[in-house]
Amino acid sequence: MKTAVRWGSATHQGRVRGHNEDAVLAGPQVFAVADGMGGYAGGEIASALTVTMLASTVGDQPTPLSVRSALTQSNTAIVERGLAQGTPGMGSTVAGIAPIGDHRMVVFSLGDSRVYRHRGATLEQLTDDDSVVAELVRNGTLTDAEARERPDRNVITKALGVDNDIDPQVFELETEAGDVFVIASDGLFNEVTDDMIAAVASEPGSEDRRARKLMDLALDNGGRDNISVVVVTVTDADQVEDLAQDTNPSPSVGTYAAE
Repeated sequence: MKTAVRWGSATHQGRVRGHNEDAVLAGPQVFAVADGMGGYAGGEIASALTVTMLASTVGDQPTPLSVRSALTQSNTAIVERGLAQGTPGMGSTVAGIAPIGDHRMVVFSLGDSRVYRHRGATLEQLTDDDSVVAELVRNGTLTDAEARERPDRNVITKALGVDNDIDPQVFELETEAGDVFVIASDGLFNEVTDDMIAAVASEPGSEDRRARKLMDLALDNGGRDNISVVVVTVTDADQVEDLAQDTNPSPSVGTYAAE
């Protein structure tokens, strides 16, 4: 039986950037955030290509193989588009999940967008950042607190559209009813702490409301980058009939922009 989920999403250009280079994919088969780089002519197109390719090629029954194939096709599409329009530096990070049967989830990422899981009272970052400071934290050179203050914290080491070959993180994960997944671009978690994310993830109410609240917190704390977040809750299969009232009615590739 397919894993049943509810979801909501939000995205905003932030208080500093002139436009939004993030793109959000909010179900029903795949949930993802893509953070573009390369300016209006590059980053916005790269992130849009990423979520469009994921939505159209993963299929009705996602698997790690189909997700990896979709990411490879996204990478090829971005590289080819960049060469065709004379913006070879365009690219995008990506992170997301794809629910599959038997209470399992495909988790994937490339770059420094993230997937978190909130279970019980614990928030866990499921994906590893592909960035300079993250590698320094993993090898013990920096602490998490020191990494947050580094001026080069946004320098990534991997992204879609940069090389012809990619090596994304793609793995399966067991889920439980009540698990809350938070998928976010760095514009969210550079402005809010893990404790703040955990607090909002555990609140009652719709996933759409929680996604918007996280976005508003990031805006209140500076909003120095584009902010995108998707919140997905795993439910019991017998709750499927109740999903419509709580599920974000946005189209598969949709955005919410608050003033």
